[in-house]
Amino acid sequence: MMRLCPKNRGLLFRLFKPIFDMSLFFKMGVVIVACVCITSIFSFYLYTQLKQIYEQREEDYSPYMVAAQVCLRSLNGWEDGRPGDLKPMRDVLEAGLKGGKFVDMLRGRVVQVAHFPAELPMEAETLLKRLGRDLRQIQSAKATDEMGRRAVEDAVAAASQLLEWATEKQGSYRRSLMAAVTAVSSKVWITVAIVALFLVWGAVAFLFMVLNPLREVTSRIQRLMLNQDHGEEEEDCLSDYYADDEIGSLVHSVNELVIYYRNMATFKHLIEEDETVEEVYERLGQWFVDEIGLTNFVIYQVSNSQNSMTIIQRHPPELEVNPAKLIDISRCRARRTGHVVSSLITPGCCRLFMWQDEAHHYCIPMMSAGQCVGVVQFLIPFGADNRRMKRIRRRLDLAERYIQEAIPVIEAKRYAQSLKEQSFKDELTGLYNRRFLDSVLENLVAGINRRETVLGVIMADIDFFKSVNDHYGHDIGDTVLREVAHIICTTVRRSDLAVRYGGEEFLILLVDIQEGQTERVAEKIRAAVEQYKIATPKGTITKTISLGVSEYPVDADAIWEAVKYADVALYKAKEQGRNRVVRFKPEMWQEEQY
Repeated sequence: MMRLCPKNRGLLFRLFKPIFDMSLFFKMGVVIVACVCITSIFSFYLYTQLKQIYEQREEDYSPYMVAAQVCLRSLNGWEDGRPGDLKPMRDVLEAGLKGGKFVDMLRGRVVQVAHFPAELPMEAETLLKRLGRDLRQIQSAKATDEMGRRAVEDAVAAASQLLEWATEKQGSYRRSLMAAVTAVSSKVWITVAIVALFLVWGAVAFLFMVLNPLREVTSRIQRLMLNQDHGEEEEDCLSDYYADDEIGSLVHSVNELVIYYRNMATFKHLIEEDETVEEVYERLGQWFVDEIGLTNFVIYQVSNSQNSMTIIQRHPPELEVNPAKLIDISRCRARRTGHVVSSLITPGCCRLFMWQDEAHHYCIPMMSAGQCVGVVQFLIPFGADNRRMKRIRRRLDLAERYIQEAIPVIEAKRYAQSLKEQSFKDELTGLYNRRFLDSVLENLVAGINRRETVLGVIMADIDFFKSVNDHYGHDIGDTVLREVAHIICTTVRRSDLAVRYGGEEFLILLVDIQEGQTERVAEKIRAAVEQYKIATPKGTITKTISLGVSEYPVDADAIWEAVKYADVALYKAKEQGRNRVVRFKPEMWQEEQY
């Protein structure tokens, strides 16, 4: 019943369905790990770029430019025969060759500070050594000497070469540094965009995989609590989720809960609208088969006053039951204890169960106000594996819930039916009374007319009934009335209607009888009463009965006319000596009105 993968999903979705069905922890972990990995890769790339820039910073060539400029400034004038101070040149050469620091002073002010690396580039080291050699030659010669002039020229050339080399290297360094900085700047924005994209992806994934389904589930539960799903289609009441993961399991459980409460509400609504207790039992049995899937069961109705049980529903119809508990309800363990009795829980717990070697039984008592009003027995064949047995147990639990919902309705309808019967039945004889006759006679006659059959009408009266009350008392008279009523009920069919018409007078209506057979049934009643011996505290007595017969629509066009004619025939039987059956004839009633 769970709609995890709707039919309108595309082929691509169905191909990746196994991945979507993986654990929510795994899927969210993939999103997080992907974000971390992508971020780490780009961060590592930025780190290498920045490290490269840092390493390029260590290749700064400005100290060699300072050295070249100081040397050229110190040699300035030597070419024109004006020797200058060579100490700054000596200091810068010493600092350069030893990897130290040199401070350039000009007129007592610090102009530049040069930090030479410990290891010099080969070109710089060669030129500085050359300058040192030229400086020694200059110091050992005079500026006017030919050798001194050549030494000065060589020193100027070496310093110029050093300056040119350092300038070229510094320019190249700056260009590469700017390129690296530009590349890193662009990569930073790309990294920020990718990280932001993955963060958005993670947020969207969390929204669709966790947040939205949880909101939907919460909304369904709230609507269920407020009973707002009543009247909606089942498909509109179920939550939809794309995968069978932890959220999918939650959605599945909520859908099952919604379906359960909707089915339970539908079931209760239906049985409340059923007219009789028998219809409620029939619907309960139908629900067991169609909705729950339990196909082997018996529903018993318990009569505590009569110490008996009656089979109300049985599926399949040919299912055999032990008749011992039908006549003695004390032998039914579920009824006696008021608890569930099952061989699934305690094997061999019920000795009355007939199929000990073929099936398990699960008996649920229907308890109301501390009394057992019925028992539902389910049969579960042997051979079910553990997985199937778990499903069967869940179905049994569900059936028990439906039974608990049905019990109050059954008791209410049984009570209402009892009140109705009390109002429509004679309390002394148990026969229907005149009020019931008035309520059903119109429909009864309509059925006779529709089927074009005959309704037999018998009016009966106990002979000399007043003498019974006078000689034996009213208690014995009541006993005679009850026994005669019992004889009438056992003589006619269940479909026929017996009414206490008043006092010791009875009306019997024979439904769909063949024309002319009413008199024969009346004679059968008369003979049965005549032969019956009524046991009383004051001895055994016998009574006779007189009966008048008519048939509708054979003798009359209206039902009350037929009743009147039967009453007329009854009086003719009284006049002819009682204890006889008289069939109405037209000459017995000459008046126009009845």
